Amino acid sequence: MADLPKKGNTKRIHLRFNSELYDLLVIRAEEENRSVTNMIATYLSACVGLPSSVVVERLNNKSRSRTRRKNK
Repeated sequence: MADLPKKGNTKRIHLRFNSELYDLLVIRAEEENRSVTNMIATYLSACVGLPSSVVVERLNNKSRSRTRRKNK
């Protein structure tokens, strides 16, 4: 997984997502026990620098595994 920048070494931007995409991000963030902002930053960190074809291929790979954190 890509390393996220340390606090204080970040920039703030405003993004607009359509409702459907945002709802999917919320669901995925909840599944991984993350905030939506952290989920977006993690996705971007993992994908920036890769050609879009590689990103699409990875996203469409049905064999990838996801782990869920256990709720305490």
